Amino acid sequence: MCKKYPINTIAICGQTATGKNFIVNKLLEYYPHKLNRIVSYTTRPPRANEVDGVDYHFITEEEFKKSIEDNEFLEWKVFNNWYYGTKKNSFYEVKPNIAIFNAYGIEDIVEHYHEKPGKLLIVYLTCPLFTQIKRYLKRASPDSVLRRIKADKRDFNGFEKFVKSSNRRHSNMRYIKLDTKKYPYYFIVREIVRVWKSF
Repeated sequence: MCKKYPINTIAICGQTATGKNFIVNKLLEYYPHKLNRIVSYTTRPPRANEVDGVDYHFITEEEFKKSIEDNEFLEWKVFNNWYYGTKKNSFYEVKPNIAIFNAYGIEDIVEHYHEKPGKLLIVYLTCPLFTQIKRYLKRASPDSVLRRIKADKRDFNGFEKFVKSSNRRHSNMRYIKLDTKKYPYYFIVREIVRVWKSF
């Protein structure tokens, strides 16, 4: 990330199947020239409907580890033996960035904004557990669903407490929580834009 200029970011996060990609795609659809979509890196193989450079940058484990050694990642994590991470050079200075982060990635990016200028909006997407399971079963096996939900429960333990505490301490940060089952996508998109413009 650049040290001289402010970097502004909308950080989308949430447990599995809470609609993160859908909301990001809708924001980009409505504001195609005003947002920079950050594409993360992973060592897992692409799914049938995924496109390299659009959904993820799909790279080898050797390439990923080399990037770790070279300190190229803002945040990274291993999940189910696959590496996931966001590179520092993915962020633009001239327009707001939008990206999906896991719980650990949010902790890393909050630490960054504590030290450097720029606006950070954390959008925590949720939905009922039954809805999560129903959505995730459309793209994964029951065993995979159970593993993912258990992992989410562990990873997001204490997440809201951390984010709310950070929000109170950092004037350049805002936090909102939105239920993707309760609210239609256009309300969620409008609310994200409203809060972003408010600070």
